[in-house]
Amino acid sequence: KMRSNNFTVSSMHGDMPQKEQDAIMAEFRAGTTRVLITTDVWARGLDVQQ
Repeated sequence: KMRSNNFTVSSMHGDMPQKEQDAIMAEFRAGTTRVLITTDVWARGLDVQQ
């Protein structure tokens, strides 16, 4: 639904391969993805400068 409203969205979970997680985080840090949806485990451990 968010994508249909032109939000750039990515999502991550703990079962993803590390390489894929790293790529998603790089996109988010670069601003390519503006919204990052994660499981509660990931949300506790993320530190991203604004």
